[in-house]
Amino acid sequence: MRIASFLFFLMCLLSCSSFNKSSNKSLLSKNKQKASDYNREYYQKNREKLKLRARERYRRNKKT
Repeated sequence: MRIASFLFFLMCLLSCSSFNKSSNKSLLSKNKQKASDYNREYYQKNREKLKLRARERYRRNKKT
């Protein structure tokens, strides 16, 4: 009887942990999507500034 209750406890524990993993994966994918959206907006807004910086960096590196 003790072994059966112990096995039941382990099964419940494992099922709960696998449930949490699936919810964590969806949360991570949402966070990745938010980050990529933010990066896309940032680069679209600051495209000209970033181009100028890259040009200056290229010129500086070219001189040396």
